[in-house]
Amino acid sequence: MLDSIYTRYRRGELTATQVARFTLLLLFSSTFWSNRKEKFNPSILKSLENLAHLEEYDWAGAILSRMYDDMCDLSRGHCKLNGTYYFWETWAFEYFPYTRPELLQTDLGSGLVPLAWRWYKSNLHTVRCKKSLKELRTFFDTCPLEQVCA
Repeated sequence: MLDSIYTRYRRGELTATQVARFTLLLLFSSTFWSNRKEKFNPSILKSLENLAHLEEYDWAGAILSRMYDDMCDLSRGHCKLNGTYYFWETWAFEYFPYTRPELLQTDLGSGLVPLAWRWYKSNLHTVRCKKSLKELRTFFDTCPLEQVCA
């Protein structure tokens, strides 16, 4: 879905403001108002009417809180890792080179694309060696500080 939005932007069919609003709506709906069926109620659009106070909100804290909540549910088997999965995956790719897939492009160039966009599946090499869960657990259990990007 995001791929087609950015493609439409590059073709001039959408303005930067439209892309930014769509990205915010997608982020809000999948992070704060999602449910187990991965659907959101359109009534959340009302909360996006007045954006004047957005800069005062602790966004990082809210996302981190939601991520921990999702991980707690996941550890108890109450859900699948979905809504905040991309935040966890992006974090791992950014800070643990061992987990990174091979990128097709390293510089997306437009300046509007979020840093996490480079890890979106359309920019990843199709033939990549996926690490097993056992390999990843071993890595994270034994990872020395030197293997973490600053």
